Amino acid sequence: MLNRPAFRAFVVTLLMSSLSAAARGQSLQQNSFQFSGAVLAISSNYVIPGGEVQYRRTSGTLSVGGGIQLFYDPTKICSGGANNCTKIGSTAVYFVEPRLVVATFANDKAATYVAGRVAYAAAGDRSGAVFGGGGGVLTVLNDRTSLDLGAQVYSQGTTSSVLFQFRAGLAIGF
Repeated sequence: MLNRPAFRAFVVTLLMSSLSAAARGQSLQQNSFQFSGAVLAISSNYVIPGGEVQYRRTSGTLSVGGGIQLFYDPTKICSGGANNCTKIGSTAVYFVEPRLVVATFANDKAATYVAGRVAYAAAGDRSGAVFGGGGGVLTVLNDRTSLDLGAQVYSQGTTSSVLFQFRAGLAIGF
């Protein structure tokens, strides 16, 4: 485990090295929309499908996105007997996500990135702020389209539960 000064030095080194990374791993256009399929893993046997759409603004190795994710959970919760059951139903997650390219490879056609996420999950009585981070790989498919494969870890901040998300999507620049 890194101590606090070593961790800070690692983060500064990572940020400094990313400034020299070519920007081609990001969308080649300054503006893009990304459409993704996602799964949210609450536990090893409790996985919820969903999707997201986001707008991204790119400048060099840094981009900032904002969007919405939708998940649907058909699980029924019963309280007070079998006659009082409801489905968990839909959850909408409104988010902002800064992303930083860490390194490029494959002749600048692919890049690894780190990302943070601040969000609000609207799910009835389970609504609240959500915080997370993760990373992934962006691969340029053509002049306007990139493939994004990513993973993130989330926490609601008020509980000890951690959620994992896996995402695959296409970013289309304009």
